[in-house]
Amino acid sequence: MSEVYLDYWKLPRELELMLKLCLRQPTEIPEDLDWDYFDRLVSQHRLQPLLIRGIRHHGGELPGELTKYSAMQGKFAASSMARLQALHAVNSAFADAGIRLISMKGPLLSVELYGDPSLRTSRDLDLLVAQEDLARAGGILRDMGYVLEEHLVTATPRRRKFYQRIENEKHEVYNRGEICLELHWKGDYQTEESFDELWERREERQLMGRPIAVLGKDDRYPALITHAAEHGFLRLRWLLDLYELQRKPGFDWNHVYSLMASRGIGEIPLLALLVMHRLGLPGVVEPSCLEEIPKGDLQKAAALCDRILPLLLREVKPAEPEWKAYDRLLPNAVYGRTKWQWLLAFLGPSQYEYELIDLPDGLFWMYFLIRPVSWLVRKLFGGKE
Repeated sequence: MSEVYLDYWKLPRELELMLKLCLRQPTEIPEDLDWDYFDRLVSQHRLQPLLIRGIRHHGGELPGELTKYSAMQGKFAASSMARLQALHAVNSAFADAGIRLISMKGPLLSVELYGDPSLRTSRDLDLLVAQEDLARAGGILRDMGYVLEEHLVTATPRRRKFYQRIENEKHEVYNRGEICLELHWKGDYQTEESFDELWERREERQLMGRPIAVLGKDDRYPALITHAAEHGFLRLRWLLDLYELQRKPGFDWNHVYSLMASRGIGEIPLLALLVMHRLGLPGVVEPSCLEEIPKGDLQKAAALCDRILPLLLREVKPAEPEWKAYDRLLPNAVYGRTKWQWLLAFLGPSQYEYELIDLPDGLFWMYFLIRPVSWLVRKLFGGKE
């Protein structure tokens, strides 16, 4: 029965070559490749560092369209070092102030998965703090020269409180030069757990001579996979992160599935397995391991998987109809929102309403009257969403 879910996708040669090089698999370079399409895929999926590693490992003669990537290695090494130094500085400042901090992804995850902080590209540093420490943490970051995202700088206390209640990603964005820092007070997948529970399950790493907390093993995979699923696996880099994590000694996929099924999103780890298998990643799944999985979860995962391939093959972000065909099948729990939060987010004001009319906090309730009218006008006549 489970074999029907385990067919393979017929991939473009450009995508197949990119994956094999990133995984350091033996491969021959096909002739007459569309190298422009190959370059766009590499850029879209943020796989330049892993591609460079694969090119070094290949050993054979390679065309100039591939060897040109080796010149980028210094850029990624410098970027990762800058993010490590920034992470060390913030971790030290928070520790000195008695603020507990958990590093969610970033260069420490790259070290764990690939043994090298420069092999996983990331634009930002994702840090998790307790919500009661959010204001103090933000003050420290501003003292360090970080600038809060503009729409939050201008937000009134009532608007920020509403944002914190309904925003699914639950983070504030700070920037300083090339460093972008996302200060989370709740993870995407975190629906019931308090920060204290995550802190109890944390693991510690050493960064430049100082301890730093990272997500524990029961939280790391769910955090990565819900983030990837929420964004439709638009970056194959996220999928390869999950693949590397699954290959680590001691990883128990059945435990992860049971954990996420208990949260109502059992189809999401199944989705990742099916996508990996259909892409031809070796050693991902055997039919026997699916025999005990509820048929409903398998069917939901397969339906999502069918929507994934068009998203993966695009070298740009997908068109709205393609994205909605996938997004409407995702369970609400992936976004860490309850149904009431979804309803409140839809009925409540957005940045558009704030820009349309600037009301004082005492009249904040009027935004709920303005919102349906402005939404209808935009739907009928087009305009900013």
